[in-house]
Amino acid sequence: MPRHLPEAGLTWYRGSVRPYASLWHTLIRLGELNRLSLAQLPDRPANSQGRRAVRSNWYPLFNEANQIDTNKISIALGESPVCMRWSHLGPAPLWFRSHFTNHLRFCQTCLSQGYHSSLYSLKLLDTCPIHGEPFFDGCKCGKVIGNKLMSSDFRQFTRCECGATTFIDPENCRRPKITIEQTSALDGIVSWLEELSSVIKPVPYKTPIVIDVVTPGNLDVASWCDVFGIRYPEKLIKTISVHHSLSTTRGGPFHDIKSKPEKGTYRKFDKYWWHDTPATWAYRSICRHLRRHCANEDPRLGRRYSMPYDYGPEFRKNMQDPKFAAAYTEAEWVKYLELNAPRRRWPYRSPSIDPCQSFAGILRLFGEPGWLDHQNVASSVRTWLEYHWATYCMQAIWVYYNRRTERIVTAGNKWRLGEQLPLPIWDWAAKLQPDGSVLFACVEVSPPLLPIRRRKTKTVRTEEQQIKELSRAKTVQDACNGPCLTWNQRDGWTATTAIPPDGLRFRRHKLLGSFKQRPKFWLFQVGGVYIARMETVPLQVVEQSPREVISLLRIAYAQYERTFLTATDRVPNNNPT
Repeated sequence: MPRHLPEAGLTWYRGSVRPYASLWHTLIRLGELNRLSLAQLPDRPANSQGRRAVRSNWYPLFNEANQIDTNKISIALGESPVCMRWSHLGPAPLWFRSHFTNHLRFCQTCLSQGYHSSLYSLKLLDTCPIHGEPFFDGCKCGKVIGNKLMSSDFRQFTRCECGATTFIDPENCRRPKITIEQTSALDGIVSWLEELSSVIKPVPYKTPIVIDVVTPGNLDVASWCDVFGIRYPEKLIKTISVHHSLSTTRGGPFHDIKSKPEKGTYRKFDKYWWHDTPATWAYRSICRHLRRHCANEDPRLGRRYSMPYDYGPEFRKNMQDPKFAAAYTEAEWVKYLELNAPRRRWPYRSPSIDPCQSFAGILRLFGEPGWLDHQNVASSVRTWLEYHWATYCMQAIWVYYNRRTERIVTAGNKWRLGEQLPLPIWDWAAKLQPDGSVLFACVEVSPPLLPIRRRKTKTVRTEEQQIKELSRAKTVQDACNGPCLTWNQRDGWTATTAIPPDGLRFRRHKLLGSFKQRPKFWLFQVGGVYIARMETVPLQVVEQSPREVISLLRIAYAQYERTFLTATDRVPNNNPT
């Protein structure tokens, strides 16, 4: 029993607030016993005239907007602040609020015993956990008690205007007849809701309006509880609305690292990406992978057709090429994600002349994570989760545009007149584990994110590369065999034995100079000296450094052209003189 007494002038019986009693029911009892209005609640300080701040409306279900301070009210009533625990649904996670009704629900037996709980608004509850009776939403006349109440007179809600339903019985207004042991039937649901608060999940109603490509999935909460090891209460309904397989990824444990302050620079506003976030890095890495493995080579030029949406005969003909279709899909995907992609990737752009420096990279992703302001998530964990969240969003958008391209290829210009494309189901969640690691779970999106070209395995490619190098080395070894001309500035031309390269360490270069052709030569090192050997002519030069041997080879080959020209290369002299 709390030691402090109720506030002076208030009629209240200490210990009459049962566990998990709703804030709505407690305020109505307080208003009925003391003839109080909404503006006279003792949760706000009074002025010198004894008047409190004006409050025109209240939200008994979630206690949002014009919030009522439950701690001050409990102290004013002489109760412990613990008695107001879960008196409203404000502590519930934001992503879970869609599982509650927007109005109060009641149990007839609980009302007759002077008790009501806001937990009855949980949609997964069909019957009262205490008495097993089905809930009813309001009066038989159709009037319900919603989340937003405009009236300031609490006595108005003791019974319906038609008189058919009584919410507060005068006999149990002072002391409810229900016992504390009976309310313990709600302990499992409360513990389950508190454990769900540690689950990180996107908030559906905060999804931007401009997103028209994907919609959140409607996966049952029981499936997420199975993934994260959360015990699902037996009294709740188990209904799986959408059957999808879940894929999980575990990371960590993470050690939070203090971020270093950024150094000021004058070139900060010249960068295209002003904020190097994990989402930006994931987007750039995926784009780089697409350029190299999915939509490279000449078909990338077909991206210009994606700008004016030209679906002419030439476009339909080019769409039959898989490479062109991949390039078109990639262009539409990039154009959706990056707002300034047309100015950056297509010609005739002048971002440098923009006086306001508004040409910046901005990503448009859906499912804004609700954990950005989460107090219990470290920066290292937040970074890891943002990488996975951003990649998963881009994957879902890629699936949509991939299906869209397939519809264009099969239906042509009639693809817009047919059925609407099915939107891909996306949904993800994450939870911190006791060991410090993080578990990321998401609904699998098919087909895969980035279809790449079929390539040989790395082992096969390595073996083929070794065979090519050995064959190339054998060709050089066979060419550098037998007698060869060797030239130096002191002795001139001498016939010696050709010096082959030692192993695979040699390179093939072009000999630059004023020659009839561009001859090629091999450069390698043998016994501490460098040797330059011509490819088509048995001519070699030996010196101490690459610069000297190439310079000497240029002089030797020019001398060779002047001295050893064949008869067919000589110009006939028709002048009789």
